[in-house]
Amino acid sequence: MSDLGLRELFQALHPSDMTAEQWAEHDARIERERQAEEVRQEAQRQADLRRDLVERGCPAKDLERAISGELQDTAAVSEARGAMALGLTLLVLSGLRGCGKTTAAAWWLLQRRKPSEYVRTGPPRFVDATALARWPKYDDAKMHELERASALVIDDLGIEYDDKHGAFRSFLDGLVNARYAAVLPTLITTNLRATEFKERYGERIADRIREAGRYVELAGESLRRRP
Repeated sequence: MSDLGLRELFQALHPSDMTAEQWAEHDARIERERQAEEVRQEAQRQADLRRDLVERGCPAKDLERAISGELQDTAAVSEARGAMALGLTLLVLSGLRGCGKTTAAAWWLLQRRKPSEYVRTGPPRFVDATALARWPKYDDAKMHELERASALVIDDLGIEYDDKHGAFRSFLDGLVNARYAAVLPTLITTNLRATEFKERYGERIADRIREAGRYVELAGESLRRRP
C-alpha cells in the first residue's frame, strides 16, 4: 500500500479536523525528514568507509582529495569514472608518478556498488605493491580479504621486488584470476607501459585485462609540478 493509501486509511480510522492543506504539509514534513535521514545515513556511511579504508591501507591524503569538492577531473579520474559507467571489472592506470592515479583509485574505491551476484564479499581493500609482496599467501583468511573484497586497488604495481623464481608473479596471477572468475572489480596503478607490464606479469593477466577491462596509458606531466 502506498503512503497516500496509508494516510487515507489512517484518516478513516482516526478522523481529525486537519484540512487537506494541513495534511499536505504534514506529508511534506515527513518526506523532508525521510530525505534528511537518508542524507545523514549516507554521510555516516562515507565517514565510516573512509576510516575503514585508511585502516586498510588507502592513503588519507588521496582519500581527502577524492572526497573534496575540488577533486580535479584528471585523465585518471575520467578513466575511473568511465570504467564504473561501463561496469568494467579490471582497469589498469599506467602513468608517471604524480599524474593522479592513486587519487583516482581512491575515488573509485569509495563508490557505492551493487552486491555481487555470485559470491559473498567483504569490505573494499587498498594495498600497495610492496605490501602485497609481503602478503601472507598461505593464510586462507588473509587471502580471502583480497580475493573477496567488494573492490580492490593494487597501487604502484611494478615497484615490488621481482624475485627470480617468479613467486610474486604467480601470486598476482592467482589473485587476479580469482577476482576475474568471481566478477569482482579490481583497479591497478603502475608506472609500467603495457608492453613492460605484459613482459613482467605474463600473458594470462594481459588476457584478463583485454577481456574484462582496459589498460590505459595516461599522458601528461606530473600534477605535483603544477602551481
